[in-house]
Amino acid sequence: MSRRKRRLLKINKILKQYRGFGMPEEFTRVRQWKRALKERESVKAIAHSKEFYIERYAKFAAPTLAAV
Repeated sequence: MSRRKRRLLKINKILKQYRGFGMPEEFTRVRQWKRALKERESVKAIAHSKEFYIERYAKFAAPTLAAV
């Protein structure tokens, strides 16, 4: 799996937590792709929990959270 695809999965978790952004319902093809990607053995082998990513990206979100 490419580095780009792995980043997309991580970014989705972080955006939802820190920016309230979720994949719009109309993006059915993207949602299908994301589900299929998450089911791949190569992704499962390197995946971490949502909490893992939230904790590690907190320092990047903290300055903007203080401004909100």
